[in-house]
Formats: sequence, structure tokens, C-alpha cells
Amino acid sequence: TAGPVTSPDRYLFAPQPTVRSSAPNPYSIANLARTGTIEYVFDRPAPEPTPQNFAVNGSQGGRRFLDGGYSGGGTTRLSTPPGNYHAGEMVDVTLTSALTCEPRVARFRAAAGQGTGQFAGDLVPGSASNLALADLNRDGKLDLLAVDSTGYRMTVRLGFGNGTFGEASGPYGTPQRGVLGTGDFDGDGHLDVAAAGTYGTDGTNLYIYRGQGDGGLTGPQRLRRSSLISAVSVADFNADGLPDLALPGRDYNAVVITDAPSFQSNRIYGTGRRPVESAISDMDADGRLDVVTADSVANSVTVLRGMGGGVFRRPFTRTLTLARPVHRLAVGDVTRDGHPDAVVGGGGRTTLLVGNGRGGFGATVELHTVAGGTLVAALLGDVNGDGRLDLVVVNRTGGGYVMLNNGSGLSYHSSFSLGTTPLTAALGDVNGDARLDLVVGSRASVTILLGQP
Repeated sequence: TAGPVTSPDRYLFAPQPTVRSSAPNPYSIANLARTGTIEYVFDRPAPEPTPQNFAVNGSQGGRRFLDGGYSGGGTTRLSTPPGNYHAGEMVDVTLTSALTCEPRVARFRAAAGQGTGQFAGDLVPGSASNLALADLNRDGKLDLLAVDSTGYRMTVRLGFGNGTFGEASGPYGTPQRGVLGTGDFDGDGHLDVAAAGTYGTDGTNLYIYRGQGDGGLTGPQRLRRSSLISAVSVADFNADGLPDLALPGRDYNAVVITDAPSFQSNRIYGTGRRPVESAISDMDADGRLDVVTADSVANSVTVLRGMGGGVFRRPFTRTLTLARPVHRLAVGDVTRDGHPDAVVGGGGRTTLLVGNGRGGFGATVELHTVAGGTLVAALLGDVNGDGRLDLVVVNRTGGGYVMLNNGSGLSYHSSFSLGTTPLTAALGDVNGDARLDLVVGSRASVTILLGQP
């Protein structure tokens, strides 16, 4: 007699694999090794991994592994090739719907080398009201993008890998009071640049420049957004492998989410009054990136929790009791409990909001106050290479300080002077020794402060 008939639908509609774990774990205190691999473990054999369904995007080095080299197809363990990440670089890893039934994006931070947590350096010619560090010519050395003090022109200086930079190329136009973000928006392996701000001379306030892979930029693609943009945050919100943009609108009291590569979409989500800065993290450990804003007039911090597909839930808002309005923000796991925390700054004061792992905050810890100060930047990074997030603060009075993480909290460590009035700052390894360096821009110069051994 004939046996039972097996429907072909059993094979056509076999369930996709589900992620069980990853190494490293993005919710643990461990950093991503600069030359390490990223592995995901599934509950059943997974399809062949590719750069499209297992996408790796770095904030300073752009798209990785476009030539392939992934391993584990047809098994329960999929892995990337060994990495080549910059110290302190934020790395987003996307598993798309072609690979798993639960598309997800995890954010890692590349490890930094050991140092003392102190900085020393000198001035270089130029000016910067906003700047970014990124490897635009794919030579493994960080380059310097700077919007000059007029706020309308951007230049590129290619890095030599020893803490110095070449002659400025450009200039490239930017909207008024241009703010910068970098990412490989079209997936071609070359870092692109988003420059946004208040309205430019042509009435648009978002410019997209496409990277050519040699340090040059083409464009811009000019896009009009209805609000005055105060910051640019780059992340893959819809889990398609391409980094998107979150643009806080300080006059609309909202964040605009717009998707790569065309940036023609507009999804608007309310925040507290006058959001002036934004940061990205997975605040509730659900595999979807969230947006955090510092709202200056409301004196609050807002968390927009991702639901997947680039859509966000109703915001959570934490009102603060700072003497001066909050205007600086950094997010990371300072307390080493697996939950992202937020450092906020208002006036000359910095405050830690302890994350609760559910998309909100618990305890508040006062960190440090500079009397009469005005914060230019509050930056989280492992400046002494011990695997813990430290805090670097730059003050408009012409100096700054470092707070090291001793495992139980942040404590004041050292100060540094700049000899100029700073406007902007960024952390990155500009001399190739794996230690984090500090680059500070002002109206008259750019200061390169190298992390000390």
C-alpha cells in the first residue's frame, strides 16, 4: 500500500531560524575586539550569510565584509570574518528578514587600547563649528570632516595615521549651522556624509554627499525637511542593512526618521520641547534600536522605543531638575549592568541617569560641576582601555576634564586646557595606537589631543 503523502508546503514554508545568542553579547559589558568576529547562534540551521542579510556597518569605517567571507551557512552558528574596527567605533550589526524570522539590529562598541586617560597635543590650522572622524578613503586611518566657523562650508582632511592631517579639500556646501553624520547609506562600501541644520541658502536643510572611496564626495542631494535640524544620528532603524537618519527638529519638538538610500520618507515622533541632541542605543534589549533626545526647553530626556520596521512607540519622557537646561547627551552602559545609561549636561553640570533596561531610567547621580561653565561636548569612551566607559567633557571656557570609570562609578581624574574657545569635539584613534584621542574644533583652530600611554 502507498505510504502517507508529504505536502510540498512543508518545505516551502519551513519556519525561519530564531536567534538564541550572540558573541559578543551587545548587552554585556564586553567590547567588540578590534579584529574579532561576530557570531550568532540560531535554534535551527540558518541560510547562507551574506553582506546583505548579515550586514555590518561601522560609524567610522562604514560597511564591512562586502567581499563575503562569512561562515556557517546551513548550520546553527553564523559568523563574520575577522574585523578591522577603529578603536571606540560604534558598529551596528543587522540580521534581516532574509536570515531570521525576527529581524534585529545590535550595536557594539569596538575596544580601545590601554592608556592613562590623559590627553596632550597641539593646535592645527583651520576652524570647526562641527566635526566628525571617519575613514573616507578606506586606508584604515581616520580622516577629519569639519564644518567651518561660518557654518556653511565643510572640508575634508585625509589622515596620515600619526595624528596629523593633510591639506583641506573642498569646500563642500552645508546648510546653515551644519551638523554631520556619516554612514554607508547606499551599501557600496564607501562612507557617505549627511549634513543638516537650519535652512541653507537654497531653502533646503539636509544634504547627502556620496563617498567615492578615495576621500572625495559627490553631490549633494538636497532635501527639504520642515524643521530646523539640531543633530544627526545614524543607525539602521528598519533592519534592512542600510543606516538611516534620526533628525531632531528643535522647532517642531519632534524627531524625523528618514530611510536610506533615498531619504524621501518622513516619519515624525514627538519629543519634549526643543530637542537639541540625540543618541542611539537599544534601551530595552529587544533587538531594535531606540532614539534618545535631550530636550532643552522641557529640561527632559525622551526615549523613542523602536518597534521594528523603522516605527517607534509612544515616547517615554524623564523630566530633569537641573539648574540649567539640558543640552548635551551621551548614551552607554556606564554602570556595567547590561542596561544603557545616559549622561546629560546642563550649564556646567553633568548628571548620570541610570538605565532600567525597560526603555527608561531609574536613579539619578550627580557627576561633576564647573561653576559658570557651558558644556560643548559630553563624550563616552574607554579612554584608558580597561573595558569600562569613561566620560570626557569639553567646556566652552576653554578646557575640559576626564572622569574615569572605576567599576563602581565615574570619578574625576584629570583636566586639560585648550587655549581657545571650543565649539565641538569628537573621540577617535587618529594616530593608530588604538588609544582614543580627542579632537576639538573652535573658530580659530582644531586641537588634536592624543591619548597618552
